[in-house]
Amino acid sequence: MNVDVIIPIFNQSKYLEFALDSSLRQGILRKNIYLIDDCSSDLPDKIAAKYKINYLKTEKNSGPAAARNLGIKSSSSEFIAFLDADDAMLPGRILSSLSSILETGAAMVCGNYRFWVNRAAITAPFYKREVEISYQNMINNNYVASGSVLLKRDILNDIGLFNEEYLLAEDYDLWLRVVEKHKINYIHEPLYLYNRDTINKNSLTSNPNNLQLLLDNVKKIKEESLNRRK
Repeated sequence: MNVDVIIPIFNQSKYLEFALDSSLRQGILRKNIYLIDDCSSDLPDKIAAKYKINYLKTEKNSGPAAARNLGIKSSSSEFIAFLDADDAMLPGRILSSLSSILETGAAMVCGNYRFWVNRAAITAPFYKREVEISYQNMINNNYVASGSVLLKRDILNDIGLFNEEYLLAEDYDLWLRVVEKHKINYIHEPLYLYNRDTINKNSLTSNPNNLQLLLDNVKKIKEESLNRRK
């Protein structure tokens, strides 16, 4: 049972080997790892060549939705897992996620996570209590961390890919479209490490000018979802 790992990257090469090593420790084959370069300037292609994984590059800097979509279209396994290039999988993430899907028939699995700082200091799990990934909960707040997601490829034929119109909250839009029609399981055990070093330095949301765009996108995404439910 194969899983493709989709890793978008934009100028995060200093962390990339940590992310790749964590994926390989899951038992993922190199041929099933897809690194999607969104026009970085720090040469992630050299690391991809060193690791002998799939390397693709967007034609222009287009944001995480376009990068992930390119990876999805270029891969073919029954299951897809997402990971950001500056984060890492915790041991057992893929096995736990596959077991959850196979045991319950869910279309998608997500889970808890920990922050890490300087690759050493690992915090307590982010969510203290278990989370129910229901539509009602998701329309109020995005409880799905992209780096913890594993889903069945065939549901994307039903709901579509990431909406490339959104440079921010593109993941929230897709998770809402999933939960509108399909079951999402939540695993309370932390599945991945979220890099706290880069949250305030390099993310799109770290730019104050993008805060209003994020809020506008979330509002539009919620309105569109509610309209689909009518």
